Amino acid sequence: MKGSNLTSAEEHIRSIINSARDNDEEVEDKYTEAYEIVMEFGDLLAAEKNLEQYYGVKDIYDRVEEFRAENHQPVEQEKVALKTVR
Repeated sequence: MKGSNLTSAEEHIRSIINSARDNDEEVEDKYTEAYEIVMEFGDLLAAEKNLEQYYGVKDIYDRVEEFRAENHQPVEQEKVALKTVR
């Protein structure tokens, strides 16, 4: 949005619209990155060599962990259940 001699209400509306536009672009970038990770994972599953699949999945796992860290998504961890052995 462009304008000159805007009132304070118009400035406020412009800032809201611009921040919404920035958020939409950020969401689109995250979606694109996640889509690329999933498509690469699909290609790896179609690979015929087990070793290629193994190392590829490890690489994708690392990318997913980075993606989660960048987006402040908590990593789900299973609770450890300890048993008493006598």
